[in-house]
Amino acid sequence: DYLDGGDDHDALYGEDGNDVLYGGNGWDWLFGGRGADELHGGNDHDKLYGEDGGDKLWGDAGNDQMHGGFGNDYLDGGDGDDVLHGEGNEDTLLGGAGNDALYGENEKDHLYGGDGNDYLDGGNDDDKLFGEGGDDTLVGGLGKDHLFGGDGNDTLWGGDNVDYLKGHYGNDKLFGGRGADTLHGNDGNDELWGEDGDDTIEGGGHNDVIYGGNGGDRLFGQGHSDIIYGGNENDYIDGGNDADKLYGDAGNDTIVGGTGNDFIAGGSGHDVLWGGTHADTFYFDGASGHDVIKDFNHRWEGDKLQIDDSLATNIGQISTWQNGANLELYFKASGDVIGQITLENFSSSQYGDDMFQFV
Repeated sequence: DYLDGGDDHDALYGEDGNDVLYGGNGWDWLFGGRGADELHGGNDHDKLYGEDGGDKLWGDAGNDQMHGGFGNDYLDGGDGDDVLHGEGNEDTLLGGAGNDALYGENEKDHLYGGDGNDYLDGGNDDDKLFGEGGDDTLVGGLGKDHLFGGDGNDTLWGGDNVDYLKGHYGNDKLFGGRGADTLHGNDGNDELWGEDGDDTIEGGGHNDVIYGGNGGDRLFGQGHSDIIYGGNENDYIDGGNDADKLYGDAGNDTIVGGTGNDFIAGGSGHDVLWGGTHADTFYFDGASGHDVIKDFNHRWEGDKLQIDDSLATNIGQISTWQNGANLELYFKASGDVIGQITLENFSSSQYGDDMFQFV
C-alpha cells in the first residue's frame, strides 16, 4: 500500500505487505505492520513504528519517536531532537541533526549520533557507536562494543565485556568498565579510566590523565605531559614524551618515564623504574617497598631521589652497600629495614648529598 496523510494529524496503518507511508504535515502516527515498509514522518512531531520486517524509517523534520520493531531496520531521525529505538535484530540508527537519543537494544547494532549533543546506548550484544558531531554520551552496554566519540567533548562508557573506546577529537572522558578493554584518548586533554580488567590505555596527543584501576594494565601517556595512576595489581606504565607524573600505586609495577623531566612514584610493592632521558625525580615513602632504578644518573642528567620524611630526613640516616655493580640503599627504623632502593650500575663513589631531596 501507499498512504499519504497530507495535512493535519493522521494515523496510518500499513498492515500486511511492503508499504510506503507518508505522514505529511501534522503530528502523525505511522504503523508499518508486517513486511519491509518505508515510513516517512514528514513535518512536525511524529511517531513511527516499523513493526515486523526489515523496515526503513525517516523522521524528517520535528522531534520524532521511532521504533524499528522486529527485523533488521534502518532508522534516520533527520532534523529535530529525536528518540530512536532499534528493538529486535540488527539495526542501523542515525540521529541526524539535533540532540538525539538512540537505543540499539537487542543484537548487533550500528548507531550514529550525527550533529548535536546525542545519547547513544548500544544495549545487548556487540555494537558499534559513533558520536560524530557535538558533545555526546556513548554507552556500550552488554557485549563487545566499539565506541568512537568523534568531534566534541564526549563521554564513553564501555560497560561489560571486552570493549574498544576511542575519544577522537575534543576533551573526552572514557570509562572501560568490566573486561580487558582498549582505550584511546586520541586528540585533546582526556581522562581515561580502565576500571576492572587488564586494560590497555593510550592517552594520545595533549595532556591526559589515566587511571588503570583494577587489573594488570598497560598504560601509555604518549605525547605531552600526562598524569598516570596504575591502580591495583602489576601494571606497565610508559609516560612517553614530555614531563609526566607517573604513579604505580599497589602491585609490582614497571614504570618508564620516557623523554622529559618526569616524576615517578612506584607506590607499594616491588617496582622496577626507568627514568629515561632528562632530569627525573623518583619519590619514595614508607610504603614504597623494595624498588629498583635501572638508569639513575644524577651526574649527567640531573636525576634525584626524593625521600619522604617517613623514611629519612637526611643522608646520615641511610645505609648503603655496594653489591657488585649495584648500590643498595637501606632505610631503617628501630633496627628494622622499612625501605630499600637498588640503583643498578651505580658506584658508591658517585654517592652524595646532591642526589637527594628530603621532603
